[in-house]
Amino acid sequence: MRGKAYGDVLYKASNDKTTGVIIINSFEDMDEAAWDKYYASAKSDADWQELMKSYRKDNFICLLYGLQQAKADGVKNLIIDISQNGGGSCDIVAADVAMLRKNRTVQFWSQDALEGKNKVASYYVDCNFDGVFDEKDDTDPKFDCSGMNIGVLSSKVAFSCGTQFSSMMKDYGFPILGERSGGGACCIQMMQTADGQNYIISTYRDRSTDKNFVSVDPGIATTEGYDFDYSHFYDLDFLTTKLQQFYTAGN
Repeated sequence: MRGKAYGDVLYKASNDKTTGVIIINSFEDMDEAAWDKYYASAKSDADWQELMKSYRKDNFICLLYGLQQAKADGVKNLIIDISQNGGGSCDIVAADVAMLRKNRTVQFWSQDALEGKNKVASYYVDCNFDGVFDEKDDTDPKFDCSGMNIGVLSSKVAFSCGTQFSSMMKDYGFPILGERSGGGACCIQMMQTADGQNYIISTYRDRSTDKNFVSVDPGIATTEGYDFDYSHFYDLDFLTTKLQQFYTAGN
């Protein structure tokens, strides 16, 4: 259905360029060679554009490529579509969240399932890509998203880090649209029954949680009043209305 609506793209803008959608299908893929080459370069505009060529092979570059296109289009409403995201790396989740909230510091909340201890891990992200972690990552990021109405489009298919992304974005004040995510709390493992049936479990040792240390294993609910079925997922006019409704309400 998405392919029919958008075609084979990872960024789509509405006809009037007011709304853009960035599609992130995984948090797993990373083109380390492309990043190594960029950070070893003079970091010129040409070097940056060379890095952007890896947007189909690297899920963080996919977000950056989408932000670059959205800024060029002048969009005001931005949807991050993770509705088919099966998970991946918390590192990529942290980098994505940092760019979208214009803050180099991102926190992961979790709980030791064996001892019940709550834990907080802080990530620091090089948001201006100069190779230095400093205050300029907050004051002068590569892309300043603070003027955009940003929302996350989730579904029951979004799992593991797909759920973690929704949890963190919701905790940082962004609306979650669509459906409750599929869950998956931490360190997902594929298991098999004696008769060959596959199933997936979360680790018994650690639980990913929201900022109140509530496990995300049951999935992340949509923001109240912003749940809708799959038939609306690729209706840009509908999504625009929903985003504007959230932000004009003073959120």
